[in-house]
Amino acid sequence: MLQKEYNIRQIPGFVQGFGLFILSERIAGSTLYYYDIPLVVKVGYDFNWFQVDLSYKNGFKRIYWNHVVGNTETRDLQLSIFVPIFK
Repeated sequence: MLQKEYNIRQIPGFVQGFGLFILSERIAGSTLYYYDIPLVVKVGYDFNWFQVDLSYKNGFKRIYWNHVVGNTETRDLQLSIFVPIFK
């Protein structure tokens, strides 16, 4: 997985970003690989001691499939909290 993201800081503390993932993953139990290049859009806020981000990915293929959850969608919404060790 390779990720390239561009972040824009227009307002102090507020982060906007966009980018692309290059995703290559092996299908379980098979010798086949699948590739996807989803578009990523991100917004977040940098507090004094941590950063909170909300990112949305929309790709061309389903994220994964297994017998527990079945098929998933081609899109994904993630909430991230980043706490740096040294500031």
